[in-house]
Amino acid sequence: MNISPEFGDQLSSSPVSAKIKKWAESLLPFIIALVPTSIITVLSVSSPLILNGINLKIYDYYLLLSSAPASTDAPLIVNIDEKSLEEYGQWPWPRFLIAELLEKIRRDEPLAVGVDIMFPEPDRTSLAKIYKNIERHFDVNITEAQKIPEHLRDNDFLLADILRRGNFVASLYFTFGEQTSGQSCTVHPLNITTQYIGKATEEPGFLLQADGVICNLPIFGNAVNRNGFINVEADSDGILRRVPLLVKYQGKFYPHLSLATLIAALHPKTLLFKISQYGPSGLILDDRFIPLDQKGNLAVNLRAPTSSSTRAFEYVSAADLLNGKVPEKKFTNKIVFLGTSAVGLNDIHHMPGDYVFPGVEFHAHVVDNILGKTFLRSPQWATGAELVIIIMTGFVVAFLFFRFGVRVALLTFIISGIGLFHGSKLLFSSSGVFLSPLYPFLVLLLNFSLIYPIKLYSSERRRRKKKEEIALMQEAILEIITALTEARDQETGGHIRRTQGYIQIMAVELRKTEKYKKILTPEEIEVICKVAPLHDVGKIGVPDNILLKPGKLSAKEFEEIKKHTSYGKKIIEAALHRVGSNYFLEKALEIVYTHQEKWNGSGYPQGLSGEEIPLAGRIMAVADVYDALTSTRPYKIPVEHEEAVAIMDADSGTHFDPELIEVFLKVHERFRKISLQYAESAESAESTRAAQGVKTLGNPKMGTP
Repeated sequence: MNISPEFGDQLSSSPVSAKIKKWAESLLPFIIALVPTSIITVLSVSSPLILNGINLKIYDYYLLLSSAPASTDAPLIVNIDEKSLEEYGQWPWPRFLIAELLEKIRRDEPLAVGVDIMFPEPDRTSLAKIYKNIERHFDVNITEAQKIPEHLRDNDFLLADILRRGNFVASLYFTFGEQTSGQSCTVHPLNITTQYIGKATEEPGFLLQADGVICNLPIFGNAVNRNGFINVEADSDGILRRVPLLVKYQGKFYPHLSLATLIAALHPKTLLFKISQYGPSGLILDDRFIPLDQKGNLAVNLRAPTSSSTRAFEYVSAADLLNGKVPEKKFTNKIVFLGTSAVGLNDIHHMPGDYVFPGVEFHAHVVDNILGKTFLRSPQWATGAELVIIIMTGFVVAFLFFRFGVRVALLTFIISGIGLFHGSKLLFSSSGVFLSPLYPFLVLLLNFSLIYPIKLYSSERRRRKKKEEIALMQEAILEIITALTEARDQETGGHIRRTQGYIQIMAVELRKTEKYKKILTPEEIEVICKVAPLHDVGKIGVPDNILLKPGKLSAKEFEEIKKHTSYGKKIIEAALHRVGSNYFLEKALEIVYTHQEKWNGSGYPQGLSGEEIPLAGRIMAVADVYDALTSTRPYKIPVEHEEAVAIMDADSGTHFDPELIEVFLKVHERFRKISLQYAESAESAESTRAAQGVKTLGNPKMGTP
């Protein structure tokens, strides 16, 4: 079955086809945006190490921008610092010294004391052990009379006795492999109620599950009512940003030391662990809701140092406390943490902003966050929200890129990028919720990188098409103007094409010379050739009886016809006045007004001489005179090509630029070909051939020579 081309044309131009095309064009932005948006969505879910590192740096930047001083003065740190080690000897200290330290704190009646020090082995400096070692190694017998009182001989007993008297919270360390303490541990699980939200019916497996525990000696475990783990884990870049508040061990929940100490201080009536089908949601301590991420971590809101200190919380040196240099009631109603900042004890951590701090301070940050309710949140909807933002950014911005022009697309990219980061920062500072702008920005960047070149190419195509249309329009206008001129002059379109050809040959040959190679660029040559047909446009203003006179003109008539250059100048200047600066018209003005000037200054209308005459006018003079000599006119017959060349050569330096005539003499045979190619008619072509000495074949109309 044959389908006619007409049927295909009708189909392609039918309303249905137009609708399909319009529908396809409307879907194009979304189709192009699909690939980069899908790639970034997958990367967002998988979170590659390098992108995760960038994400963490953005998080740190927001955190530092919004960081504020501590919201409460309740946390206080007793610090075993370098000064303390210098005065009381290297670590570990005898436990009677730790006992003395804790007793001094206890007497001030603090709310609770978290001890960030573990005692998993007996104290070897106890006098009871020293007596045994002396008797064993030196084979001596130390009598009871020679020994100090029995209750002072065991340092562990002294420390345990102090722990029983106060509201102390001991430390333990969970293991997540095979390692354990190798001894029975007395640990105190958290008495907490679990509340399941929505479809959650049992605890998801997101919470840390410990395999073993390293604990204090039983004497210490039995001396306290609470303990808390001191495990922390830095992110992939070594920065500490979050802490697990709960760990599950042997089916029971255990709190972090910071949380355990806070619970010991507040004695909350309500202690609730909320779990959704997606993982831990948060903890409730009376009226305080503590948001947790899906692994049970609290994102710690780093508190800024106070104006009078380089630290966020108050520190008391253990040496000052032991030496009695700390005022009474210093620890009253405080939540105290005992730990060490001495570098050699290897409890130094890094927080965002290159802030280095001892592990004991981390507990103070956690307590301050909970008491001041200054939480950083990672709600369960955050991941879904990030994915929605990525997808919306990908498709909406892609549509805007396609909908508007190149400049608007670039502006949209800049505004959208700034908006993503500013909006994310504003959300973080106002509500503590971190929605990463990184992945939406990446999808924005990829879409822009993909669509912008397409837009640029499309815009360039439209620009070129418009330029071509303008060029065609210019040529059409030139032809119209020239046709108007020809309607009043018996010179026809052949004259225009011939002079354009002559100018093209001359200009290209001149460009080979050192003098003109930078002046006569291809673009310049193209402009000169295009405006050449306007050279006699001023003849429109010359009366017909003079312009069309077949015989010789009188002196007065010749003066009148010389005015065509001035008439042409007025026409071009009027056009320039309307359009403003225009190189095309400016070059036309040069040719129109100067093509009748002569090298020796005897031409018209200005009497310019030498290189005062613009180059375009000098080239036009050569082309115009050659064509006048070799073409048929009502008032003359054409001369032979050789005679025309001789006449022009003779006028070198008078009528014509000698350099141009030198070039003309090299290419005059190509002039002959142009003259024959664009002869006005068979008759004029024959007369032109005859004038140029070319033998013709027999012609019934012309006869034979």
